[in-house]
Amino acid sequence: MEREIARLRKRIELECEAIHKALAWYTVVTHHRMIIKRFQAIGHCQHELARLLGKREATRVTIETYESAMRRICQPRSPRLSFATLLMQHHVSTITLAHNGGVQRSVTYAMLQGYPVEPEQACKVLDGLRRLCGVAYTLAELDIVLTTGGHSEYT
Repeated sequence: MEREIARLRKRIELECEAIHKALAWYTVVTHHRMIIKRFQAIGHCQHELARLLGKREATRVTIETYESAMRRICQPRSPRLSFATLLMQHHVSTITLAHNGGVQRSVTYAMLQGYPVEPEQACKVLDGLRRLCGVAYTLAELDIVLTTGGHSEYT
């Protein structure tokens, strides 16, 4: 039973991570559907936990796991602002930002996922954000992975 409970808790954590990522880059319609689907999956896990633990304990475990996962996910890993947080704060999608920055969508997606991008491309994205929102950021202020001479390094 302990293994099954641990499996369900892990599944809830993964659904929370998916919700967090969805908030940063999906279009409004897909975003809404995606979040509903993820919360339904969490509800399914809670139902399975109720079979094992009873309704009250399953609710407690689900809420505890959800809150713990969201605190961990939302906690900054660096003193610099993450690209996902930047998108959420300014309510901008990766698609809109790519269009306004004059770069391909794959660039903003790579930035969101923590993959290395060319510094010039990252600057174009930040310039697009400045034009959209009137807020200027430098690469030094953000936690973005940049390529340098064929290698990648964290800014």
